[in-house]
Amino acid sequence: MAKKVVVTRNAKIIEAMNNAPKKPTLAKFDDIITMINTAVDPAIKSTSFLLTNTSGFNVLSEVKGMLWGVTYCNPIQHNPIGGANSW
Repeated sequence: MAKKVVVTRNAKIIEAMNNAPKKPTLAKFDDIITMINTAVDPAIKSTSFLLTNTSGFNVLSEVKGMLWGVTYCNPIQHNPIGGANSW
């Protein structure tokens, strides 16, 4: 009886994992904007921020606007977290 309970629980866990939302594929900058606009709940969007590692930041910092060729990532003038090199 105990083995049947364990197998049933494992099957339910695997089923729940298969039904979990999948991680989005972000191949270009527009995919990031689409994810922010469609996947983030508007109630928490204003207090949300994008966190990335160094290589992700490097890619984002090279994205330039179409009109003036200015990069989208600029140093934050006021950062409440602090740090001399805050971006």
